[in-house]
Amino acid sequence: MIKFFFFLLLIVLSANSYGQADTLKVDASSLRLASRMKDSIGLTNTAELRILGINETLFREKQEVWKKNSSIDSITLAIQRIENKRDALYKEVLEPDEYLLYLRKKRQILNAQ
Repeated sequence: MIKFFFFLLLIVLSANSYGQADTLKVDASSLRLASRMKDSIGLTNTAELRILGINETLFREKQEVWKKNSSIDSITLAIQRIENKRDALYKEVLEPDEYLLYLRKKRQILNAQ
């Protein structure tokens, strides 16, 4: 499951096409990510929906970065700034124990690389 989170993050970060099909694909991925977080962390339905909203918002912000920038360096920097907001946004939604579990699972993914 943790590998899925990492894999999904890579897909979203490497998105460079903005067609309708891609948007629907990412929206479905955001839904799956929120659903998997619900299963692995034990989120309530409300928290799952809020996580889904966060994921979709971050994706839209990253889409705008891809559209407005041509330099890979500026794209990378802007996307990293957006991704750095994820934990703070999740912290607002998750209960303290859920947030700590999320961080632990995230660290496991990053250390597995």
